[in-house]
Amino acid sequence: MLSHFTYTIFAVTDDGGARRPAWLRPVLLAALGVALGGIAWRRLARRTQAFPVRARGESMLPAIRPGSFLLVTRVREGRPRRGDIVVAARAGGIEIVKRVAALPGGGVPGHGTLGADEYWLVGDNPAESTDSRQLGPFRGGALRGIVRACYWPPRRWRVFGIRART
Repeated sequence: MLSHFTYTIFAVTDDGGARRPAWLRPVLLAALGVALGGIAWRRLARRTQAFPVRARGESMLPAIRPGSFLLVTRVREGRPRRGDIVVAARAGGIEIVKRVAALPGGGVPGHGTLGADEYWLVGDNPAESTDSRQLGPFRGGALRGIVRACYWPPRRWRVFGIRART
């Protein structure tokens, strides 16, 4: 049915009949793509409990640039691993994007050993980052999710933390 609909809208007559404007087809196809993309995004978000986050600041350069939109999945039963990029909540409702440098029970030079539910989070760009070096360790409950991908803008598209299931 859709192919017939598409064909009849864009049919061009050879006998001088009325033609559709040349810009109409790309506009309708783009609108259809946006609608289908939105449906796919919504289904993915429900299934994985994913949510978007916009990166601000330069603390995660070069891995994540300011203004990038990130796909984040909620932390559930599994823990973040060393090297994962996470979203953590700070006092005042501020969310920060940082890399996990040390896990619960691990040692941190100059700080000692982390507690059973403490994570050491740092930015990739230390000169621009406010992280565990200033704030101390983060509790597991403060970790909102693990960054899985950068999806916008398209030229910055990137997947993070792909690893085999064990």
